[in-house]
Amino acid sequence: MQALSSPNPTDPLADGAAMEEPQSPSRETVRAWTRMTFKSIREIIKCASLLFCQQFLLLLFTFSEHRLRFIPD
Repeated sequence: MQALSSPNPTDPLADGAAMEEPQSPSRETVRAWTRMTFKSIREIIKCASLLFCQQFLLLLFTFSEHRLRFIPD
């Protein structure tokens, strides 16, 4: 029972240091994070739209080539 009542020297809550309020990020940090996030989202959308266009053109080319083979002269 004696061991339970003695403070643990490795416990960060023992000295009350962890009771402080956590620091919130600065406005500049939030703006930078937001800018990077939106830039990443724009890059993802751009890549997805390019991939969609590529696949659409490939499908169109394949379909037109397929139709050209079966059109009688």
